[in-house]
Amino acid sequence: MARVLPAVAASIPAAAEVFRTGGIVIFPTETVYGIGADLHNSEGVRRLFAVKLRAINQPLLVHCCNMRQLAELVTDVPVFARRLMHRFWPGPLSLVFKKHPSVPTLVTAGRDTVGIRMVAHDFTCAVIGQLNSPIAGTSANYSGRPATACFCRLDPDIVNQVDLAIDAGECGTGFPSTVLDVSVDPPVLIREGAVSLSELAPYLGSRTVRQNQARPAEP
Repeated sequence: MARVLPAVAASIPAAAEVFRTGGIVIFPTETVYGIGADLHNSEGVRRLFAVKLRAINQPLLVHCCNMRQLAELVTDVPVFARRLMHRFWPGPLSLVFKKHPSVPTLVTAGRDTVGIRMVAHDFTCAVIGQLNSPIAGTSANYSGRPATACFCRLDPDIVNQVDLAIDAGECGTGFPSTVLDVSVDPPVLIREGAVSLSELAPYLGSRTVRQNQARPAEP
């Protein structure tokens, strides 16, 4: 059984240390509960794929807490993407950029792009800040099963396999983040979630967002 700690300030150092030492953590976000590992710890990331039962060709999202971390993850931020970030970050909008070479290909499933989200949940943002490294993550559920914003509804089998679970009660909206690929112009909507396409439109100028034809991204 994983150690469970409340989402309070006193738990921040413990959560950061678990990430730092290659552990897996269930953490709250403003959307649903996530499960993650230190971005640069390959052992932790591989274990994350295994615990989640996630195919290795499905990229993970990178969760950051400030613009300095973003600058270390990407090679280019288009002007229209900056407008979106100014309006929706931190928050439930994940943006896909051309990745910096330092981002592990394991996390991006070998792609030259990386999906990034600046988390709005105060606890998790503080943990990432103390860790001083982004985390690679996904929703805290088995692939193909529903995600949840309620700690009591997490699958016990998932919880039992992680090193630490942070209990924030009902943490978010229950809707996954919206994922928009801004590495191309016009951008491609990979998944519509907590931020609707109509909410994005005013910040895209005259661009018409293309719809992703592939399998929708998991939370």
